[in-house]
Amino acid sequence: MKKKNAMARNLNFIAALFLLAACSNPLGIDALHQAASQGDLQAQMKLADRYFIGDGVPHDKAQSVFWFRKAAAQGHQYGFYRLGQAYEFGHGVVPDIHLAAENYRQSALKDAAHAQDAMARLHASGALGQKDYAESHKWQVLSARHNGLMWQATDYGAAQFLSSAEKQAALRAAAALEKSFK
Repeated sequence: MKKKNAMARNLNFIAALFLLAACSNPLGIDALHQAASQGDLQAQMKLADRYFIGDGVPHDKAQSVFWFRKAAAQGHQYGFYRLGQAYEFGHGVVPDIHLAAENYRQSALKDAAHAQDAMARLHASGALGQKDYAESHKWQVLSARHNGLMWQATDYGAAQFLSSAEKQAALRAAAALEKSFK
């Protein structure tokens, strides 16, 4: 439990860093609401981030989820990722690890390293039921392709539990997915 809480704090800290950068917005809150309501994807993401941390609006994670969901409905990879976090950690919604995984998966299929890393973690930990080391290894391989120490340094140790044939199958599955990203 302590490890999960520490991981949640780390993820929230990393998210906060992204949020601080994302929240610089020349639009006023009313204009931002109007643009988001009219389907402006960037406005939806900025508004969601602002509600998540309470920047210029009340701190309201349910409203944050509402706007992340709108952005995800338009296919935004970070919108899917943030919905995954909300469902995994219960931010503004009832926690549901399977909905978290589905949203992470949607983001990961858009070649988002952070979501690929989350998929590797969930599969390696058995959070989705049984531990699936081959699936974890596939997502870890995909995540590690991205530049950035966070994703290259993360290792859930899934490969150590796989035979050579299973590792090769996971690598082939990762390569097939990678082709779909281009």
